[in-house]
Amino acid sequence: MENQEKKNVPGGHSDVDLGMILSLIGKGFDKMGRLIRQFFVGVTNGILFALIFLKKRIWWIIGAILLGYGWGTYQSHESGVKYRSTMTARFNFGSTKALYNTTTYLNNLISQGRRDELSKLLSISGAEAATLRAFEVEPVNDEKQISELYKQQFFDYNRANLYLRTDTFWTRVLPYKDYKNSLTPYDFPLQEITVMSTMPDVFPRVQQGIINAVVSNGDLQKDLEIQRRTQEDEENIIISSLKGLDTLRAVYNERLRKQGAIQAPSSSISLQDKAVLQPIPEIQLYDKVMQLKDELKLVREHKINNRDLVQVYVAFSQVGQRSDILEQGGITYALLAVTLLFLVFLAFELYRVISYYEKKQKTD
Repeated sequence: MENQEKKNVPGGHSDVDLGMILSLIGKGFDKMGRLIRQFFVGVTNGILFALIFLKKRIWWIIGAILLGYGWGTYQSHESGVKYRSTMTARFNFGSTKALYNTTTYLNNLISQGRRDELSKLLSISGAEAATLRAFEVEPVNDEKQISELYKQQFFDYNRANLYLRTDTFWTRVLPYKDYKNSLTPYDFPLQEITVMSTMPDVFPRVQQGIINAVVSNGDLQKDLEIQRRTQEDEENIIISSLKGLDTLRAVYNERLRKQGAIQAPSSSISLQDKAVLQPIPEIQLYDKVMQLKDELKLVREHKINNRDLVQVYVAFSQVGQRSDILEQGGITYALLAVTLLFLVFLAFELYRVISYYEKKQKTD
């Protein structure tokens, strides 16, 4: 009898443990349900509070929108309709920093109303300079440009460090994702320059002025001359090497004909019953020629892409495109007016809450 009671004990404990687990699971689901319900109740109350807040102040908001839109429309009418045009160009030898500095300087001249200096710098008339409103610049940083920069940095052929650039060393040291995140706007050679003006046909005349302002840097001109000489020397060296290989091949072929060898030279010798491959001169010579031709192709491609400090790919259009409604001023000023009004309301409500708690502390 006692043995039977002992055998029933473990089963009883198992039932108790299972009941406790189910009870805990049920409490957990109830708590989760309450949290979800409280979340939706809080969201609903927040929406209702916002609607009540807007309803009480709807006329203030409408007045701010009308006032901001009216002021923005007046400003746009006074300054004239704005037009915009974009130029895409390649900036070589570190001239991207000069470009960003130049656009910042031009925008400062516009904001300060220094039209004479602006017209002199861009080689345009004073009346045309007075129509300029802003200069914007941003890099062409699509995935293709980034991958091309990564390839040039780590995988382009170079005899000086051939082995480092043909294995996976750099992909482990600096992965593509990290390299992409480390790039700055100055690292991209392709840049887009946007000009805004109230004169629709001023953009072609502004283009050359921007380019002249960038390339007038003396240090950049020196870098350009050094780079051109380096490219010419490298191209001449490769061409001379190719001519030397052609002469070497002719001499080698002549020697073979003079030898009058009946049997083609063997490419392996037997050493203790093991074949040892010997390099074939003809194949080595052919590989070297192809290698030098590939180098020459890369040098000439680089020469084409870097022949000037600034290479225009897409020029400014003859007539600019009219800016959309958001850039004409009315909508922008209306949004600013509503934002300012909400900040005033928020500050007022915060003052009321602080005053309420201050009075409550004094009464306590």
